[in-house]
Amino acid sequence: LYYLNRSQPPVLHAMVAAVAGRMDAAEEATWLPAALRSLRREYEYWMSPDAGHAVKVGDFVLNRYRANWDEPRPESYLEDFTTAAGDAATYRELASVAETGWDFSSRWSKEGGRIGTQTYSLATSKPTCVLPVDLNSMMYRFEVTLAAMCEALASG
Repeated sequence: LYYLNRSQPPVLHAMVAAVAGRMDAAEEATWLPAALRSLRREYEYWMSPDAGHAVKVGDFVLNRYRANWDEPRPESYLEDFTTAAGDAATYRELASVAETGWDFSSRWSKEGGRIGTQTYSLATSKPTCVLPVDLNSMMYRFEVTLAAMCEALASG
């Protein structure tokens, strides 16, 4: 169940568009409805307020990484247990870092990579506090791609 609670960066739309681009019109018309159902589920995952990925900022909705997990990750149990020392919020941040595809970069640390002369600590990673431009660019592209595919299907 754990891997049902986090994703990876949203690139399914690009893969679907690449496949559709190699099809003739008849193949695409047959294949696209099922592909759109998968894309809509992926889009809903990223835009659902309940999942915590979508954040309202003024009149806009932006996205962030936020895994729905508050215990040590199974694949890194000992490391997470040692790092978070039982803190559920830190476990969520660690799982959210894994969701970014940037495991484990100083990009998410409050220190920006350094604590004095030492490297950063995973315990200070806070990806849920960042609205990354790359993720939001992917989501914009996702919306443009989804709209174009819906138009293509509607126009036959």
